[in-house]
Amino acid sequence: MRMLRTAALAVAMVPLFAGGFYLELGSPAANADPKAKGAVLVTRFIGCQEPEKGVLEAVAIGIVNGQRQTLPLKVTALSQPGMYALARQWPAEGKWVVQLTGRHPGIQVPTSMLVRVSGDTFERKDAKYMMRLPSPGEVSALLD
Repeated sequence: MRMLRTAALAVAMVPLFAGGFYLELGSPAANADPKAKGAVLVTRFIGCQEPEKGVLEAVAIGIVNGQRQTLPLKVTALSQPGMYALARQWPAEGKWVVQLTGRHPGIQVPTSMLVRVSGDTFERKDAKYMMRLPSPGEVSALLD
C-alpha cells in the first residue's frame, strides 16, 4: 500500500517538472548564424515546446566612476527560434552585469540569468540562472 501511494505521488508530480522554460548561455563563436558575428554572448530558450513564443529582455547594470547605471539592451533574434545574440552596448569602463529575462505566454514564472561581462567577453563561471527575477542583492554581488 505504501509503495502504491509513493508511485501515485510520483506520477502526480510529473506535470510539475515536465517541460519548463529556461535560458541557456552560449558562445557566439560556436554559432554559425551570421547575425551572431560580433556578439558578446548567445542565449536560447530551452525546455519549452514553442521557444519562438518567448520574449527576451536584456539590461546592462553597471558601476562607472562610482555611479550605478542601467541600460536597456537590444537583442538580435537569430534564425533558430528562441535563440538570440547580444552585442556590447555598454561602455568599456566600469563593471557590468547583463540581466537577461525570458517570458513565455504559457508560463507564469519568468526565467532569468545574470552574466558578468568585461569588454567584449562574458564570464560563464559566474553566470547565475534562476526561475524568477533576480534580487538587487544578487546583481550587486556580481558587481562587487
